[in-house]
Amino acid sequence: MPYIIHKVSNGYRVVNPLTGRIHSKHTSKKKAQAQVRLLLSKEHRP
Repeated sequence: MPYIIHKVSNGYRVVNPLTGRIHSKHTSKKKAQAQVRLLLSKEHRP
């Protein structure tokens, strides 16, 4: 499942574009990218 990082006025949001669900809100792009890596790793665990 893909995730998109959206820039908003007070930071970044990690959003699932298929459902529109906001998974997290972060103050830095680096933290948002770390969240995407975490979500992707959870998907691939057995």
